[in-house]
Amino acid sequence: MVEEAISTPMWRRMYAASLAERRGWMSLVSLTWLKDGEIALLRTRSAKQGEPLGTVTRLGDAMVFTSTSGKRVTVNGNAVRAWELTSDIDGSPDLIESGPDTWAFIKRGERFGIRGWNVDHGKVLARAGLRWAPLRPQLNFLAKWVPYSRPRMVTIINVLGQRTPTPMHGYAEFRVGGRMFRLEGTGTPEIGKVFFNFRDTSCNTVAYQPGRFLDAPFTPTGRIRLDFNRAYNPPCAYTSHATCPLPHRENILKVAIPAGELRFPGHKH
Repeated sequence: MVEEAISTPMWRRMYAASLAERRGWMSLVSLTWLKDGEIALLRTRSAKQGEPLGTVTRLGDAMVFTSTSGKRVTVNGNAVRAWELTSDIDGSPDLIESGPDTWAFIKRGERFGIRGWNVDHGKVLARAGLRWAPLRPQLNFLAKWVPYSRPRMVTIINVLGQRTPTPMHGYAEFRVGGRMFRLEGTGTPEIGKVFFNFRDTSCNTVAYQPGRFLDAPFTPTGRIRLDFNRAYNPPCAYTSHATCPLPHRENILKVAIPAGELRFPGHKH
């Protein structure tokens, strides 16, 4: 997410700022799962909350937005009357925007939905501030990366109960408190980093209960930089409208990692 040359305090400030952006996780205010048919697209979290801006019509895998309000509504920055929407399946969904509101078409397994953001809400929620454990240099180290000859497919379950086969490209081997541990992750030297979804025993007390995420960049020697001071919460820590993956069994550590982001005080669920 951020280059290693950036200090951890600066990384934390940049991360916090990203959460309250127009499509940041703190700005996410709605998620509507759709059946075939038509629904109204309504303003959210504003003085004109509930004002209709148009309709979204689903027919199978296709989703069409039609503007009906006469207000300025854009898709990808262009004023439109009707538009067939591209989902987020490739990471680049079409974006419907009007004022502080943004919507996008998402696909999760066999489910289709419309996700909505309101940047004003994100800015308000961000005032609660993030909480971090003290910096612990001993939990920032180079770890051995052991790649698999072929990716190991693991079934990842998300908060909706959906199961997704996910490739694990190898595991990190490291010591905490004199004991050896492993974390499986997704990533290769070509990608440049490894992504970990893990849970440790501090999640029982001060860290986010379901677990946390960590990005570990590769070094020129082939090892990876495991800096648990940069462990961060999944989106579900900030909004009830995210579809977060949960750590798989091999990544539930029987040790406390007292570093990184703690529970966010501004969102209760």
